[in-house]
Amino acid sequence: MDIVQVRRFLLEREKRRRQVREQACRQLIVQLKQILEEVLPSFPVERAYLYGSVLTGRWHPESDLDLAVEGRLSAEEFFRLWAELDRRLEPEVDLRELEKLPFREKVRREGMVVYERKGSPSSR
Repeated sequence: MDIVQVRRFLLEREKRRRQVREQACRQLIVQLKQILEEVLPSFPVERAYLYGSVLTGRWHPESDLDLAVEGRLSAEEFFRLWAELDRRLEPEVDLRELEKLPFREKVRREGMVVYERKGSPSSR
């Protein structure tokens, strides 16, 4: 077998795999946004940010979803929200309170806003 053919085959295979991952990420983001629009109005959440492997291109089917919420949730509300998202979403959700993240400014800058409460100051 010719080394040029092998190289071409491997590059094409990797390109197809990357396209499949990118399509899966796009579908996952659409699904996440729909679920958040249904669930979050019942909680005191102003905004939700997606960050991590889904946005960096390193997501794979065994990855979790990194989601940070901005708002004033009690501990009970936080865990009820986490349980509800975990029940509705596949893959698993790693839910964090934005204000408690040491890298919250990076999430605000580089994360994707996937939910914003209607009528919140920055949504006007």
